[in-house]
Amino acid sequence: IAYASRSLTQAEMNYSQLDREALAIMFGVNHFYYYLFGKHFYLITDNQPLSRILHQNKVLPQMTSARLLRYATFLSGFNYSVKFKKGDENKNVDCLSRSSIKQLQISTDQLIGDEVNKMYFDKIFNISNEEITFSTIQTETEKDQDLAKIVKQLQ
Repeated sequence: IAYASRSLTQAEMNYSQLDREALAIMFGVNHFYYYLFGKHFYLITDNQPLSRILHQNKVLPQMTSARLLRYATFLSGFNYSVKFKKGDENKNVDCLSRSSIKQLQISTDQLIGDEVNKMYFDKIFNISNEEITFSTIQTETEKDQDLAKIVKQLQ
């Protein structure tokens, strides 16, 4: 289970309500790309026009804004269904769209990226030259309390 949220930039605050809602969907799909790509998922929105515009099988009119056209083009690479859900039935995620604390100079993505890079490099520099064998995996699995319980239940 995960959630993601971010503040709008100054320019994004000037977007129409429809564009801001579409931007939120794009942010979510981009943020969870590795979980969503290649799998069917549902886009649930409380914006009925957007649920029709971003419908996977919808042909957009020629007068569609360039921004919405880009969003629809990007989303066409995914296997999704759009569901409309009334705002008063969607309260569990509504809090993420409310006023937020001003962002720090360093974004959350940058902080997370720095932490991931640190963990990645720690792993690289601590890699053992030993060959990994079945017996090594078995021994290490027995040492791990959680995995040992699972193995015991499977036997």
